[in-house]
Amino acid sequence: VATSISESIYKMIRYCQLEKGIVVIDGDAGIGKTKAATKFLRDNPATAIYISTTPSTSSVRSLLRMIARALKISENQRTEDLSISIRERLRSSDNVLIIDEAQNLKFMALEEIRGWVDEDPITGKPGIGIALIGNDEVYNKMLGRQEAIFSQQFNRTKLHGRYRATNVTKEDVEKLFPSLVEKGMTPELTYLYNVGHSKWGVRGMVNVFTGAAINQEVSLEGLQKVTGPLGIYL
Repeated sequence: VATSISESIYKMIRYCQLEKGIVVIDGDAGIGKTKAATKFLRDNPATAIYISTTPSTSSVRSLLRMIARALKISENQRTEDLSISIRERLRSSDNVLIIDEAQNLKFMALEEIRGWVDEDPITGKPGIGIALIGNDEVYNKMLGRQEAIFSQQFNRTKLHGRYRATNVTKEDVEKLFPSLVEKGMTPELTYLYNVGHSKWGVRGMVNVFTGAAINQEVSLEGLQKVTGPLGIYL
């Protein structure tokens, strides 16, 4: 179910694809950032490339190999040749590269891909859009507050979106749990809103409702019973 947050992130990725450049999307965990990115990928399989990084895939070589794998390009090339192959493939179509958990990327990995958004000075081919999705650390890096070397990436950043669990709306809750709306279960909806509006986010309130549903007790008392065992405290 699309929420106000996931819809906004989806539109930012679309903007990134159309306008090129770097778009940074960061915020709290469990509020729909990855849901929006994977939905965009499903809707645009021919032009969206989605990868999710981890600490072990944060280096230049690992990042390039992941992108090459998504593009079905041979990974068995020198790092320089691999980067050129990827850049040429991406520039040949209206692609957008979505990198989830981008806070894991090391500086050299960001430095390697930043130039991909620029127009080719020889052929005139436009660059691509790169959407970096993660927690607050992504944008803090790009700001270059601590290291001036990040300024090149920051200068290529066209749009920044920061999302918090406090951005969850009551309308989002109603869209996610229509059965409660139909039954007029206002206390239950309010309780789930309080969960979603806290640091637990959308994921937290969905987990609470799912737990209560499994117990076949989606009343206010049933919702309250599962919050503790799930590690959710309001």
